[in-house]
Amino acid sequence: MFFGIYQSFGKEYKTEITATFPVVDNAIEPRYKLTLEIDPLKEETGLITIEGSGTLYEERDTDDFIRKSPFSLIIEDNPVMNEEGNFRIISYLKRETSLPESLYLECSIMLQEEKKISVSVSGIDEK
Repeated sequence: MFFGIYQSFGKEYKTEITATFPVVDNAIEPRYKLTLEIDPLKEETGLITIEGSGTLYEERDTDDFIRKSPFSLIIEDNPVMNEEGNFRIISYLKRETSLPESLYLECSIMLQEEKKISVSVSGIDEK
């Protein structure tokens, strides 16, 4: 659910991952190639900021997704990857616990027209 944000970011404070998200009704969720970046400086709020963006990274083409096919109907040795979709995420983690304080993501895929889903999750203080 949190797209692998709990991992090593290295000296450049960046990492690349692939993640899936149910932006369409399909047995196999579309896969996105993402670059995540952590801000090494904690803001005055004491939150750790992780931002990411990327594109669709699928062998399935638009017609495959419209037909709800779980795999590409054309098998190629060197497939041309479908990149007609975008993904963006920003997450704020509590410095003390590294648990999410809030998360916003936006995911799109091109079908006959663009389909986009936005999700926002925020923690509620129990005080």
